[in-house]
Amino acid sequence: MSYIFSEKEEEIRRARAKRKVPVVLTREETRKLKEEPKLEEKHYKEELRKRRLGGSRWQTRIKNKIFNAKRNDAILKLFYSSGIRIAELINLDLKDLNLEESQIKVLGKGGKEAYCPITSEAARALSVYLRRRNRRGNTDDSALFITKIGKRVSKRDIQRFIPRYARQAGIKKKVTPHTLRHSIATHLLDQGMDLRYVQAFLRHASISSTQIYTSRIQYKAKRRVSI
Repeated sequence: MSYIFSEKEEEIRRARAKRKVPVVLTREETRKLKEEPKLEEKHYKEELRKRRLGGSRWQTRIKNKIFNAKRNDAILKLFYSSGIRIAELINLDLKDLNLEESQIKVLGKGGKEAYCPITSEAARALSVYLRRRNRRGNTDDSALFITKIGKRVSKRDIQRFIPRYARQAGIKKKVTPHTLRHSIATHLLDQGMDLRYVQAFLRHASISSTQIYTSRIQYKAKRRVSI
């Protein structure tokens, strides 16, 4: 289904096209980024095995690294599948997650509640993380995502590990938590998803906020034609 812009919307679209186009990951880059926590977990599990065989008692740090990898895996996949913002993610409580219905309840801008869908991939990662989380003592009982010492995860925690994973994956772009929101929106439009659906998915109040992604797609199309 194609979307026909009104004259006013066309003016807004052109104005937004002049703005800096957001950084977007390709599907391959997204795949590589999402693989990093699993690779990290595998590395530390092997390290833990070696320490146990060697009779070392210094295992707590490695166990915390494994916990963080499982948590980060769930966070990355939740970001990409739901398109939620970092402020929304860190404020998620256990009660906001409904794995049976494959959705999460978020408190968005202006204090508006919304329900966001999550993919089966994200649901599996969350289930794995929750099993490990629920075995830990001294935790914030309400927070969905916690640190190794049981406190609610912070923006800074997430802003540190996502660029690190991007570098490890060989991605040269500047990757932030919001990059995943930009990426899923662009990928949906690339698949032919209607602009109004993507607007609803991202919970944009105005469609003009969503149209920035159409500028990128149109630019890519022009490049293909010119090559």
